[in-house]
Amino acid sequence: MDFVRRNFLTSTSTTVERSDEQLFFDKDGRLEFAPDDPENPKNYSFGRKCYITAIAISLAMNATFSSSAPSGFFQSISDDLHVSVEAAGLVTTLFLLGYCAGPLFWSPSSEFYGRRWIFYISFTIYLAFGFLCAFAPNFAGLLVGRFLTGTAVSAALTNAPGILADIWGPVERGNAMILFATMTLVGPALGPVVSGFLQLKQTWRWTFYVLLWMAGFTEILLLLTLLETLSMIVLRNKARRLRKLPGKERVQAPVEASDRSLFFVAIYYAVKRGWNAGVGELPLIGTVIGACLGGLALLIISQIDQKKKKFTHNHKSVPEDRLPGAMAGGVIFAVTIFWFAWTAQYNSVHWAVPTVAGTFLATSILLIFVAFINYLIDSYLM
Repeated sequence: MDFVRRNFLTSTSTTVERSDEQLFFDKDGRLEFAPDDPENPKNYSFGRKCYITAIAISLAMNATFSSSAPSGFFQSISDDLHVSVEAAGLVTTLFLLGYCAGPLFWSPSSEFYGRRWIFYISFTIYLAFGFLCAFAPNFAGLLVGRFLTGTAVSAALTNAPGILADIWGPVERGNAMILFATMTLVGPALGPVVSGFLQLKQTWRWTFYVLLWMAGFTEILLLLTLLETLSMIVLRNKARRLRKLPGKERVQAPVEASDRSLFFVAIYYAVKRGWNAGVGELPLIGTVIGACLGGLALLIISQIDQKKKKFTHNHKSVPEDRLPGAMAGGVIFAVTIFWFAWTAQYNSVHWAVPTVAGTFLATSILLIFVAFINYLIDSYLM
């Protein structure tokens, strides 16, 4: 139990400060971490970092799986709520519109108020309005619920990479981003597969029951074990504790002297072939395989790059070192998008042809996505 508490459940908010503790300050006299400060998220144990990464990935899986899961039930929604199949497609459209709206608030908020409380608030809202989707009395209620859940859960996609940047160093962060990005492609691919088979025996509401079960389990992990990882918030909390000690009433963290008006400018980026509903979604498994292939390729590229740097002692890492994967992905994307578009719409073309195209399309997207996410992070941190 001590091992679990030390590596996973220990909260920085319960740290007891000593009056004789040596403090470190920056050039402006603001508190900063000591070299081996255990409260510094980058000094967390490897086990704790892996656990926090797993929580970030589970949040992203909830978001991506939820985005596509209802797509296998459009006909069922149409029959039960008395709308056209085209209108039933708004269930996905409104969710994705929420994806666009949410980051305008959640992303800058997390940079000023920390990761943990933003996830507490956003994911609790997602879970609450998930009940509205599952038990919606009419089509309007379902659409409202989907838009609000999309808005809330978008925080998982935009803010989870921030957690990974908070706790991992440049080398390990690249590998963590590979795993995270792979899961963001696996989720949307598995959603229609699961809902397609559910449709064979259950009503459309069962898709939302499954989403509620996933969200409920993740919420328990989130509320009980997620630590604050944004260093400036950790320092702020430490400074507040220190000010309670005699002689340290003037200790301040850098964030306590910053201009909060910057919050308002901190805006961040965001086939039918006669098969039954379950089997008809199985070609999406190609996307899952493609995402895994892309992740494996990036991992191999990362290992090769690290071995080269060991033999080149004067080489200094730069953000552009992340781009070869994106360069390869760009070429593969151009080829596979044409391949997929020209073969997917014709029944005369065997289903395996566009499925293979979709596999390599997913690989290319992952190569591009991970490379540029790491490039952007390194551009600010290096």
